Amino acid sequence: MKLFHKIAVIVAVLLLLGVTGIVSYQAGYSSAQKEYEGLQTFYAEIVEITDGYVLVDGLEENDINFRGQFTFTISDDIVLEWRYTAIETSDLDVGDRIAVTLKGLIQETSPARILEIVKIQLLEDER
Repeated sequence: MKLFHKIAVIVAVLLLLGVTGIVSYQAGYSSAQKEYEGLQTFYAEIVEITDGYVLVDGLEENDINFRGQFTFTISDDIVLEWRYTAIETSDLDVGDRIAVTLKGLIQETSPARILEIVKIQLLEDER
């Protein structure tokens, strides 16, 4: 009877660990999915930078919706990086190619205005 009791305890512990692992995985997956939901990224070349205001031309590699001109402002909460290293707005120059990650709506003006930028990545090989 003692052997059966030990086996039952081991099986119960393994089942509990398995259920805990599955629930934890689902919670983490759901949380990550919500964090990245609605984000879009496109590639552009900087045409003009003036006091945090940026005008870019979408590159040919983009979906047709991101091939035109776009404007946005760079605020303090936007992540600016080059090769996963933080950079400053002053590191961006006219002619630089960037990846722009945005969330939310784009105003259909000419040029189109992006309201919420999440991240700008400098794509140049040298900095």
